[in-house]
Amino acid sequence: MASVEKTLTKVAFFQEKHAVVITLAALLFAGLGAVAATGLTWESDFMKLIPQDIPSIQLMKDVRSEFGGIEEYAVVITLENKAGSPNAVQDVRDPRLIQMLDRMGENILSEQGVTDVVSLATILKETFGEIPQNPFVIRETLRQHPMAPYLMNTDYSVTIIRVKTNIRGYENVKRFVKALEQDVRESELLPGVNTYVTGENAQLADIIDQMHLDLRKTVLVAATFILIILALMFVSPLKAFLPLVPLGFSLTWTAGTMYLLGIPVNLMTVSVAALLIGLGIEYGVFITNAYYEHRKLGEDIRTSVSYAVSHVGRGIFGSSSTTMAGFLAMTTAGIPGLRQLGFILSIGIFYAMVAAVFVCPAILVVEDKHLRPKKMVDTQKNRINTWKHGFLTRLEFLPKLQARHPLLVLAMVFLVTLLLAGGLSLLKIETGFHGMTLPQKFESVRGMEIIEDEFGGLTNIMIVVRTDGGGVNDLRNPEAMRYVDRLSTLLAGEE
Repeated sequence: MASVEKTLTKVAFFQEKHAVVITLAALLFAGLGAVAATGLTWESDFMKLIPQDIPSIQLMKDVRSEFGGIEEYAVVITLENKAGSPNAVQDVRDPRLIQMLDRMGENILSEQGVTDVVSLATILKETFGEIPQNPFVIRETLRQHPMAPYLMNTDYSVTIIRVKTNIRGYENVKRFVKALEQDVRESELLPGVNTYVTGENAQLADIIDQMHLDLRKTVLVAATFILIILALMFVSPLKAFLPLVPLGFSLTWTAGTMYLLGIPVNLMTVSVAALLIGLGIEYGVFITNAYYEHRKLGEDIRTSVSYAVSHVGRGIFGSSSTTMAGFLAMTTAGIPGLRQLGFILSIGIFYAMVAAVFVCPAILVVEDKHLRPKKMVDTQKNRINTWKHGFLTRLEFLPKLQARHPLLVLAMVFLVTLLLAGGLSLLKIETGFHGMTLPQKFESVRGMEIIEDEFGGLTNIMIVVRTDGGGVNDLRNPEAMRYVDRLSTLLAGEE
């Protein structure tokens, strides 16, 4: 320990002597990190966040390679005659609406990456070769067709166009959704008809857009609240701002590292900035508080920096090391997204520690020597009283309570822990968007809610049937076809 303190003391003397150079170097690297961060990409392909050696994932890859697109989107068509138009469509089986569905389907099928489009119009064209104009024929055909209940609801006010594609990835999904919306607009919408373009990939892309906005908002809100709290602690807006500077450095360094290592922002790594702010701010606060406490006691700049770095810095090393160890343990997980999150958080904590111990003292010296008015450099004894009687002194009842009634405090903590521990058995893992409260401003969210209410969702389960090199070598074999038919009949009876 003595050797560590001795080394840190030498580091502190170097920081005091070359404070301006260290600060400028940190600014330079922060600028480079900020520039690199502009190249970060957003990843919406959930498949890249999960293990690739799971049998179901391997099977899905095989299906993609053999049959093409299995990503599903939908255009939801609802009948809502809010304007009271006498010509509005009242029934999704109306020949006019079927013609509109056909136009939409043709437009959508022309888009690159689309492998199949299914709608009520598809059923009728497969049955008759064209769309009948007789409403009775349309209704009877759809009433008897087994696929119709999956494309229209029971009161005939909602129908969907199901679109299968091989389109994945944030940028590709956003472009495709815009193309779908354009195809819908160009299909001559009828009075009383509303449309929604949706799908799980479309929802995911919208959620990433929202996360992008929320990321900037949460960072700004967190920094504002932290600045207010530190201003109350240090009784100075400038001193309150100083611990945030090295934290900002660590954030830009982390973002730049993500870019250099090719790690995209995804549903897991999007939380890195907020986590680093919450976990890393304390390091700079400890250094800043120790420095100013010694300055108030009359110590010179070198002595104050030496104490802050050698004594408090040692504790920060220990605290950050254990935190990094915890996050590095996540890199042993089987889920790639979780491994990325653990690695980036450990790197971010390391940068936060480096910025607090090696950069923050230099910034404090620059502020003390070059930014603070001369009259404030001299120690003022009355400021100690101001500090002691500040709002933090109201917290003195806590250590007094702990010293006088330690068993009572421990009993209270144990009781609360016991009560809350019961909630562990009630935790559940949410496996989709269905249990999440998603922003209603997105068309994809509103459309998916309609599908879930009327059709139970858009999720499909695929069963792959293939030969194993035994007696049947061709699935067109009558025996194989009978097996598939029996399997289909059994599955049709499942709830």
